[in-house]
Amino acid sequence: MVAPDGTIFLPAVDSNTLHLLGVKPNGTLATGFPAAIGTLYDVPASSVTLAHGGRVLALGDAVYCVAYKHASASDGVRLWRYPSNTNSTLTVSRSSIALDSAGNSYFVDDNNKLYGLSPSGTELWAPVTVDASLAHDVVSSPVIGRNGLLYLISDPASYGDPLHVIAVNTATGATVHQVQLASDQAGGSPVVLADGNLLVSTYTEYNYNGTLTVLSPTLAVKGQWIEPNSAGIKATPIVSPSNAVFVGSTDGVFHKLQLSYDGSGNASFTPVWNYQSATSTAFNGPAVLSIQSNIVLAAEDGRVHFLKDLGSSFLAEVPYVSNGVIASSPALGPDGSIYVNSNAVGLHAFHGNDAVEPRGWTSWRNGRTGRANALDVSPQATSIPIPPTFALTRFVDPANPSTGFGSNYGQVYTVNNNQAAYGMAQGGAHDGVFELYQNTMHDLGIYAAGNTPVINRGNDRHYAVGRTWDGVTRDGVNNPRFYSLWYHRGATPWQISAHDAMPSSVNVHGLVCGDVKTSTVVQAPPGGPRIRVLQYAMKPAVWEAGVPTFLPDTTPAYYSSYAQDINAAGTVCGNTFNGPLIWTRGPGGYTAQYLPNSIASSVMARAINDAGVVVGWGIANSTMYGSVWIPDANGQYTQYVHQDCQFEDINNFGLIVGSHTNAASLWQPTGTGTYSRINLNTRFSDATWTTLYTALTINDSNYIGGYGSRSYKIQGYVLKP
Repeated sequence: MVAPDGTIFLPAVDSNTLHLLGVKPNGTLATGFPAAIGTLYDVPASSVTLAHGGRVLALGDAVYCVAYKHASASDGVRLWRYPSNTNSTLTVSRSSIALDSAGNSYFVDDNNKLYGLSPSGTELWAPVTVDASLAHDVVSSPVIGRNGLLYLISDPASYGDPLHVIAVNTATGATVHQVQLASDQAGGSPVVLADGNLLVSTYTEYNYNGTLTVLSPTLAVKGQWIEPNSAGIKATPIVSPSNAVFVGSTDGVFHKLQLSYDGSGNASFTPVWNYQSATSTAFNGPAVLSIQSNIVLAAEDGRVHFLKDLGSSFLAEVPYVSNGVIASSPALGPDGSIYVNSNAVGLHAFHGNDAVEPRGWTSWRNGRTGRANALDVSPQATSIPIPPTFALTRFVDPANPSTGFGSNYGQVYTVNNNQAAYGMAQGGAHDGVFELYQNTMHDLGIYAAGNTPVINRGNDRHYAVGRTWDGVTRDGVNNPRFYSLWYHRGATPWQISAHDAMPSSVNVHGLVCGDVKTSTVVQAPPGGPRIRVLQYAMKPAVWEAGVPTFLPDTTPAYYSSYAQDINAAGTVCGNTFNGPLIWTRGPGGYTAQYLPNSIASSVMARAINDAGVVVGWGIANSTMYGSVWIPDANGQYTQYVHQDCQFEDINNFGLIVGSHTNAASLWQPTGTGTYSRINLNTRFSDATWTTLYTALTINDSNYIGGYGSRSYKIQGYVLKP
């Protein structure tokens, strides 16, 4: 398990003592680790889970809760054990822990008993034996559905009997839904899809026919795919935000499939590409899909395979040979590093020299005493739960700390997936932009006399883009010159264009979208001066390696159009005089597609995630309306409108942030186009803040940034889960 700060946690055994290892991204041990947490006579086969409130949960002969970034305990200190009686033990070799939004934990022991524990380690209800009447063995880890139910899979005691998928009420431990599938072996744990359905991998013991099955939240079968070569599927699939499914099979083939639904909600799978390993060794564990579309998977022969998904095809790198058996899934760190554990050598870390392409990998090995247990990583397409309480951090101008982040005004505009936040300050020691990274504020050294520079958005490679302007009168009119900013950690900010460029967003591949200021000559008499029009306009563009390409725009010359955000595929969202739209990148350049709009107003498309879901807002009759545009399998969009909402950003798990009647809010999807709202003012404890007005950014680890009122000043903030 990898924490948001990059620390890797895994259990290990030395002289029958169970240790919890905490390893930093550079291979050194974290402070307080290894922590001796119990006694064990075999290496544990289950996992480590990061819980809310600075807690790490480890499964062995008991459940151990260890402090990490805890409010009142030092790192590595054991907070509690379940069972509390040290003479009582558990046997847990097949299950990892599932967490709900309240911080409760659920797991199954080897006697098929399901446990529910509170954050303090007390029982929610007496342990329940799952599928007791059928003598089945629970062989999957439990997962929490979007409806709050707990899902798990039980295998029959006799070969050939069908397995069961079970839904459990977490309030009581009682089974509420159950379905029987034709297969008799579970390939992995259920996967909860963005629409609330489940994806289950299974196979049969004798003929190995691997099957993927889509189930509704009530466990009705919606569709299936059978491995075409009759190979087994013994891995949990991973699913991208766009419903691309990736899974390996026992014949050494790794499949990409596209999951889609018809009008009746029936599911089907379309093969996209296959990767065949040279040794045909089984891929029996989950892979990892990074936000950059890099795929890392391990085979049983100890080879680590690196792929890059290009949509309809892929790139493959030469596999890395670990000289050991890899029986665990890789884990993805917040900086894009990949961690793999082998039984012969220990923990390997792969750091890509290029964060976009999976090449130039190097590794270090952790050869500590005792063998490290398999790393557990949840499928990367599964969002982490929203915690009951966030830690609130305010931006502080290092040169003016007593008044906070700017004495008059401050905002946090973006938080990337490495937990680096970027924002601006006005009225402090100077006007400028700042970065908060690893709990340290960095002054980026970008100032503008009288005009505050702004960083709009950043990416996971520590690039951030923004703009400033000079406010100078030219040609007798207010005709300011805009200057673009491109910041990269460790480098001096440089300009995309000498002037008149306004970058708004940068994607993981370094493509930048934004606008270029254009002016029109309205009078040019012979021999006379060129007279500029009294108003200028902004025209949308994309920069690649600093070279701009204008996006298709039919807006009249005097009206501005804006490119607001760009996703990993290079799709841009924005708005023109004619309405909100997306620009899609293809072999022949960009094409424009206008989004449906039922609001009788100009609507802004503010953000787009990697699944192509767009969010924005508009005002009609003095009422604010938030909009979500969701594409179908054919790329056609449907608009979902929400009154009194202002949607500013959406992450790759479909969580939206913005404001609701001047209160910073988070929206969680409950169905297609439907959401439940959380008022973020109820999720932190700091009496110095009056109100968080809006949230402007959310990353894939649910770090949220925006601005609010503190000490009668508008201040920037970051909420950390």
